[in-house]
Formats: sequence, structure tokens, C-alpha cells
Amino acid sequence: HYCAYQKNDEAIAAEWQTVEKTDPNAELVGKHPGGIFAEAIKYKNEGKFHSRKYLFALVEIMRRENVRVYEESEAVDVEVKEKVVVKTRDGAVTADKLIVAMGNPSTLFPELSVLIEPLVSYVIGARFAEPPLTEDLFWDTFEPYFYYRKVDAHTIILGGCDIAANKVGDQKNPHEKLEAFLKEHMKGEYTITNKWSGSLYHTKDGLPYAFEHPHYKGKVFVATGFGGNGL
Repeated sequence: HYCAYQKNDEAIAAEWQTVEKTDPNAELVGKHPGGIFAEAIKYKNEGKFHSRKYLFALVEIMRRENVRVYEESEAVDVEVKEKVVVKTRDGAVTADKLIVAMGNPSTLFPELSVLIEPLVSYVIGARFAEPPLTEDLFWDTFEPYFYYRKVDAHTIILGGCDIAANKVGDQKNPHEKLEAFLKEHMKGEYTITNKWSGSLYHTKDGLPYAFEHPHYKGKVFVATGFGGNGL
């Protein structure tokens, strides 16, 4: 749900003008049954999945194909000559080709920094006796926007207060802002169980990039800019 807390929201109206013509799985809906929002665009037949379960199942399939996965092995440098050498703090891996699938590829290839705009997003987890949310994903029309969903029968995660990474020091108490939002919009008693922040990397035009590195053709390939979406 792309939602607003008052009716006749300008952002919802502008979005719906396009969505109505292009997405047969979307509809304009009124007040949320839990009282969370006043109106929203509902995208039907969307999905969510458990990223850790997916990841471990994928690793198991890879293991059966003799693919080795190394955890806690941060790549700190790359050397591209006849072969590609990826260096870690404890060793190195030599290969014919390298796929750089990461949020911020400029940590290994500084020349790619112009492609990515890093943001920091803040999140809290709250445990309710009965969470007021339905089994859906929500984000709103605020700028920066808030996003939230249930993760189990009793727990909600709420995120937002996104800010450019180079301005993080300018923002005061982002987790307190999240809790104030929670108190205003979510009915029921709760306990804050977790607080954290994470990095998001967006491209200039909002679209992810997948490309062959122009300096190392046939050897280095890059996939980046997926932001906070598209697990």
C-alpha cells in the first residue's frame, strides 16, 4: 500500500493518474481497517519472502554444485591484470572474471562513485500483543517516507528518517522520531525490541545498473543501485 493519512492527498492523486492506466493489479482504496491510513493505492498480488530462508536454501543448492561461499571475508582490494585477484585481509581469490554485486561498488572501484548516492535509513522493531497491521507492506507519501510491516504475529518493523550519508550528523534522534510516529499512527501498547540503521544506495535516475566495467571489459561486471528494494 502506498498510503496517506488524510483524504485527497496530492501525491496519491498524482500517482494514481498513471497507475490507473498502467497497472491492472492496482486499486484505489479507502480507510485501512486498522485505522492506519485514510486512503491508499493498493498493489494486489505483490509478494514478500523470508530473505534468510531464501539465502540459505540458495547456498545449499550452490554447495551441491561445488560452489564455495566464504563468510566474514571482506574484499578490500581488486587487482585486474591477466587474471582478476580479489584480496581479503587473510588471503586472496584469483579468477578469470569478477561479478561485483554490492550496494557501493566504489569501495573497490572508486571511479564508480559518481553512479551511487548513499543514504542511511533508520528502523525500530516493536512488539505488540495484537499489531494493528494487516499482512501487507506499507509506505507513505511523506518525504522522507515511513515504511512498515509485520514480521510475525506480534512484531512490527518501522523505518524511515532517510538522510544522505554525508548529512547523518545533522539529524537529531531519528529513532525517537520513529517512535513518535508509531505512537501517533499505531493503536495498542507495545515494547521497542530493536533499533538499528542501514545503508541504501540509489542511482541518479532510480534505476538499478548492471554493466560491464568499461576499464576491464570481459573481466569485471557490476550490478548495483537496487536501493532498499528487490531482494
